Amino acid sequence: MFDVLIIGAGVSGVSCALVLGSAKERPYALGKKIGIIAHQKASSLQTAVFNNAYGIPAGKLGSELLEESLTHLSTTYPHVEQIEKEKVISIEDHKTFYKITTNKNVYESKIVVVAIGAGNPMTIEGLEDFVEPHQKVPAVKNRIQLKNNDHFR
Repeated sequence: MFDVLIIGAGVSGVSCALVLGSAKERPYALGKKIGIIAHQKASSLQTAVFNNAYGIPAGKLGSELLEESLTHLSTTYPHVEQIEKEKVISIEDHKTFYKITTNKNVYESKIVVVAIGAGNPMTIEGLEDFVEPHQKVPAVKNRIQLKNNDHFR
């Protein structure tokens, strides 16, 4: 049983894993089991090329950044379990935990962080009722977001 399982290993997912990983000695995180499902195939960074991004050398490929970020995570915070080459198929709410089914395994977690980006279509069964058109992107772009309270409006 995971305490936190992060779905998605793009910028948001890995950032979340790094923050949680760095807290391992804090009282609120002591002894917590953290995992990340690192299926990066759909990340918008896969085809990106960076030329004018602060701190990133010109010509750096997004696919390289994705790979380097997971290496950094495993080197710096080896206690964060990386689950690679698995795609989430469904999430079920069991009231005291969530059951996450991938194309290869079934996991249980007390908390699930969905960090999969705004691309459409949403293909994780169990989240359909929580998906809506993205509120800050023109409709023609066909982007989605999970329903939430935007505290910056």
